[in-house]
Amino acid sequence: TALGAGPDYLTAVNEFGSAQGAFEADEIEWRLLGVFTPAQLERMRKRDIKSASRYDGICKNNGWHIIDQDSEYYPVHLKRIADCPALLYVNGDPECLKAKLCISIVGAREASNYGKKVAFNLAASLVRGGATVISGGALGIDSASHEGAINAGGKTVAVMGCGLGAAYLPENEAMRNEISKHGAVISEYLPLSKPSRGSFPLRNRIISGMSLMTVVVEASE
Repeated sequence: TALGAGPDYLTAVNEFGSAQGAFEADEIEWRLLGVFTPAQLERMRKRDIKSASRYDGICKNNGWHIIDQDSEYYPVHLKRIADCPALLYVNGDPECLKAKLCISIVGAREASNYGKKVAFNLAASLVRGGATVISGGALGIDSASHEGAINAGGKTVAVMGCGLGAAYLPENEAMRNEISKHGAVISEYLPLSKPSRGSFPLRNRIISGMSLMTVVVEASE
C-alpha cells in the first residue's frame, strides 16, 4: 500500500529478503537503496499495517480475491516480465488467470463499426479455439473483444487502469459485471483507487505480459 503500483517493490524485497523485511526497514535503508521516489518515501514513513487491513476488508466485503506471486492463480506468463505486479486484485473467477493460452486484443476507444466487428468476431473465434481473451475493459475495441468472448461462451479478463470499485466509465459497469461472471476483472491498483494519466500505460504491461500474443485491431496513426 505504501509503494503503490509498479516494479519498485521487487528491488526492495530482493534487497531486504522479504516483503516484511522491506516493511520493517528504516528510512535510511530505504534511501540507500536509491529506487524510491520522494512520494513513495513519504508514504512509507506513514506506513501503517491498519491500512492494509482496511483494503483486505474491502476485498472480503465485495468478494474480491487478492492474488500474490506465490498463489497458484497468479498468471504464469506474467511472472516472466521484469516488472510484474506484486499483487492482483480480482473480481470474478481466479481460475481463469491460470490459463496458458491467453491472447490480448486491444485498440482504439473511438473505433469504427468495422473495427469493433473484427474485434468481436476475432475474440469469438479465439475462445472457440480454447483461448482466453485479455483486454483493457475500455470502450471501443476493448468492449467488442470482451463481448465477443462472452457471446461465444468463453473466458475473458479485463485489466483495469484503476482500482476495483473505482468510479470509472459508468457506461461500462454492466459489461464489467458480465466479465466478472465469465472470467475476471483485475487490477494491480488498490481497491477504489482513481485512474491517473500514468496508470493506463502502466497497466498495459499486464495485458501484454499475460498474453502469448497481442492483437491491435485498430488504432490512431
